[in-house]
Amino acid sequence: MLDLKFDQTTRYYQAPPHLKANNGIFIIDDLGRQRCSPTDLLNRWIVPMDRKLDFLALHTGYKFQVPFDVIVVFSSNLPPAELGDGAFLRRIGYKVHVGPMLENDYKRIFMGCCEQYGIAWCADTFDYLIREYHQREDRALLACYPRDLLSQVRDKGAYEGETPVLTPASIGWAWKNYFTGDQHTAPETTGLGTPNKGE
Repeated sequence: MLDLKFDQTTRYYQAPPHLKANNGIFIIDDLGRQRCSPTDLLNRWIVPMDRKLDFLALHTGYKFQVPFDVIVVFSSNLPPAELGDGAFLRRIGYKVHVGPMLENDYKRIFMGCCEQYGIAWCADTFDYLIREYHQREDRALLACYPRDLLSQVRDKGAYEGETPVLTPASIGWAWKNYFTGDQHTAPETTGLGTPNKGE
């Protein structure tokens, strides 16, 4: 994807994404999970990042110079040491660790996602989620969880033809579906923190 792509039918070239991103920001997400290794990918960027120039090749073999006026952002959930050696990491000048959130910040994102998905906010269910799932499983408050969990609540409601509701049962279902087979899970509930003893 980082080279010109020639269409034999139209006889046109498709520019690679980093060329389209000139004068902007180019984000490579999930570094380390591409088909090529992080070393190969970073090797591809060493010269362009250093000299602000890149070279592309036509299908005929002719190479030409293009500007590389791009801010490249690499995003990964892998430790930096697994992505490359010291020489590579030094070429990436700034490293920003995005870790777990404070509960108030997590709550604010959760409330925003509720509004986005049209799900009525329920403070009691949020407290239940923190207590029975995050704390019980010692799972960090990551910024991606509210969106992912609430999208499952929304989708389940749409599938069942019902208005999605934020309840202990719905958030528990979403959690178990999202973290399938990962650690233990809180008990089924009929109310806030109340085990279902009827079965």
